[in-house]
Amino acid sequence: MSQGSLFGGSSRKLTWEEKYRQVLSSKRWKTLRESRISKTGRRCEVCRSRVPEWSQGVRLELHHKDYKNLGSETDSDVILVCTICHKREDAKRELATKRRSEQRYYEARFEGWASKVYGDDYQIAETWMYDEFDEWLDSLEE
Repeated sequence: MSQGSLFGGSSRKLTWEEKYRQVLSSKRWKTLRESRISKTGRRCEVCRSRVPEWSQGVRLELHHKDYKNLGSETDSDVILVCTICHKREDAKRELATKRRSEQRYYEARFEGWASKVYGDDYQIAETWMYDEFDEWLDSLEE
C-alpha cells in the first residue's frame, strides 16, 4: 500500500502505524468486529462479561493476538474483549514479544560466542556449551 504525493511524484510506503490505523478504520475490520459480536452474544471472550450495546465506559473491541496477518486477519487472529480485558491482553502480548526478542538476542550472542570459542564449524550446540556460555555471561557482570 502506498500513497502518491500531491504533485504526482514518487509514492511512499505506509508506516506500520498508518497501516494499523487504516486497518482499524476499514469496513472489513468493522464487519469482522460485528460478526464476532454476533457470534459471542456480546460477551468478552476473556472474562465472559456481557457488554450491552450502549454501555457507558466499557465497550467490546477486537484484539489482535499478534500482527502477523495485519490487514488480512481471519477470525482466529483476533479475539473480542471488553476494554478492561483489552488492556490486559495488550500487556500479555507485549510481554510475550519482549521475551521472544530477549530469546533471539540470547541465541545470537550464543552463536557469536560459540563461533569464537569453538570455531565457525561447530556442529551442534550441546547443553554444556550453554552452561559455559551462561558462566561467561555471569563473569561479565562481576
